[in-house]
Amino acid sequence: MTGTVFPVSDAEHEVWFENKLTEKLNKVFGIEEKSSGKLIGIIGLKNTDYVNRNAELFLYIGDKNNRGKGLGADALKTMLFFAFEELNLHRISVEVFSYNTQAIKCYEKVGFIQEGILRESLYKKGKYHDKILMAILHTNHYFVD
Repeated sequence: MTGTVFPVSDAEHEVWFENKLTEKLNKVFGIEEKSSGKLIGIIGLKNTDYVNRNAELFLYIGDKNNRGKGLGADALKTMLFFAFEELNLHRISVEVFSYNTQAIKCYEKVGFIQEGILRESLYKKGKYHDKILMAILHTNHYFVD
């Protein structure tokens, strides 16, 4: 679901995480399942623009067995609260692949709206797919339990 073409080794993952620790405009956070304490995914902000008060969001739940349980939505609500209330951002956007209907529904549930379509901008498994551009504004956000 991340759009990665080439396999990623453990060493490459380690370097990626080390680089994330020192970046100022890109931050990644782990998503932990409460009862087990197990790391199940990541969420973060990238290309943060503090002048115009916007950032791009990314969210990934690794194991398919952990999807569809509301864990991503919970992490998303927490991240939006942090972005809007602590970082004082105004707009958060996300690009989601058109075939990832579960993610689209999750984003819509918390208030994201579709702003555009990047037509056939992803080539995967012999087919072109659209990317859906979605965003939420601080003024349109409501915090739901």
